[in-house]
Amino acid sequence: MNDKTDSQQSDAPTVAGGLIIPDLSAITTMQNDNMQKMTAAVQAASQGLQDIVAAQRTTLQQTIGNLQKSLNSSVGTAKIGQDATPDIQPEIDNLNLTVDNLSKAADTLTSSTSKSFDAINKSMEQSLATIEQVAQKFSSGG
Repeated sequence: MNDKTDSQQSDAPTVAGGLIIPDLSAITTMQNDNMQKMTAAVQAASQGLQDIVAAQRTTLQQTIGNLQKSLNSSVGTAKIGQDATPDIQPEIDNLNLTVDNLSKAADTLTSSTSKSFDAINKSMEQSLATIEQVAQKFSSGG
């Protein structure tokens, strides 16, 4: 067959033993596209998680460093007077800051995950619509 006939036949249903087989290339293309979208969504979620872990590591390192400095200062102050009580308010403020930063990281993870699932869901809905179109063509004979 010539090229023109081949390209015309690839778009039309194929007859095999009296059974009409529709062109399923659209489904194959859509599934490949879905796989690419899912891969991108997983990569985005993974990058978001890596960013969160890095931010948490930095936050905890800063927290520990600040806590050590503050404790050293409080102990020095307490040694000056026998009845002096160390001021631990800076430690409390530091820990509150840590909690706030970790909460922001959790929000980032939630947002990243939601975006990934939305992308996958949209892609799957498009695939199902394409499959439905092919099924309708198949059931109508072309």
